[in-house]
Amino acid sequence: FDAIDGDTHLILIMDGDGEDNPNNINILLDEALVKQSVVVASRKSRYESVVFKIFYFIYRLLFVLATGLKMNFGNFSVIPRDFLNEIINLKSCGVHYPGTILKSGVKLEYVPLNRSKRYHGSSKMNFSSLILHGFNSFVLFKQKIISRILIFNFISILFGIFTDFTIFQITAFLIAFILSNVLALFLLIMLKPKELNYKNINLSKLLLK
Repeated sequence: FDAIDGDTHLILIMDGDGEDNPNNINILLDEALVKQSVVVASRKSRYESVVFKIFYFIYRLLFVLATGLKMNFGNFSVIPRDFLNEIINLKSCGVHYPGTILKSGVKLEYVPLNRSKRYHGSSKMNFSSLILHGFNSFVLFKQKIISRILIFNFISILFGIFTDFTIFQITAFLIAFILSNVLALFLLIMLKPKELNYKNINLSKLLLK
C-alpha cells in the first residue's frame, strides 16, 4: 500500500465498456464522502434482453431467499481507503467482487443508477458464464445458506407436529424438506473452499498501479 498517495482517500472501481456511466462517478464519490462507507451503484434499469432480465430477477430473488442479502449491484463502486483491506484480503475478491463486498460486512450504501449502453460490441460473457458467475455468489455464502436451511427445516418440523396436515401438505413438506437437505449436503460436501479455484489475483496491485 506504499503506492497509495497520502492524499488518496477513495478508490473507484468501474467497467470501461461504457455500461458504468462516467457521468455518475461524482455521485458515488460524493456519497462515499458524506456517508463514510463503501458505495455501490444499484441497478435501476439495464439494456439487456427480456430473457436476461427474467433470469436476473429470478437470480436476485433466489439470492435474497437463500442469504437474506441484496445482490443488485456490479463492479461500479467506491471504496474508502479505511475499508480497502477488509475487502481485498478476502480470497474471493478476484472471483466475485460484489459477493465479496457483501461477505466482508463493511458499511454499505446503495445508490440507484441506470446502466448505460456499451460503447460498442457485445459482452464476451455467454449465458453459461453468467450462470457460473451467479453460482459463485451462492458458494461464497454456503455457511449462511446451510444455516438458513436448517432453521427452515426445524420450523417446518415444529409446524408439522402442531398442525393437522392434509396429504397434499405432507407431500409438499416432504418435497421441500428433501430438496433443502440435498442442497445443504451439496454445498457442504461438493463445494469445499479449496475446490472453488480462486485465482491468485493481487487486487491491491491492480488498484494501486
